[in-house]
Amino acid sequence: MPSNSREPRWHGEHEPDTNPREFIINSDEYERIPFGEGQDDPDSPNCGECGAAQGSIHKLGCGAEPCPRCGAPAITCDCEYEGD
Repeated sequence: MPSNSREPRWHGEHEPDTNPREFIINSDEYERIPFGEGQDDPDSPNCGECGAAQGSIHKLGCGAEPCPRCGAPAITCDCEYEGD
């Protein structure tokens, strides 16, 4: 999904009712990366974008959450997420 082709994942009509613990990417299951465990996460107690506490899963659609497959922002990376 090229980042400029449509709305970012999980926004608008694509917003799901739940905050899943895993993502299905290219038909494989990946655990989401909690705040504080991402390569670029700061040492602050909470995510500056969605407010997730250290060790907690980001709010779905947070621009700071890394894709567990490629490491780019999950809302706009080119990986094929289930439901794209």
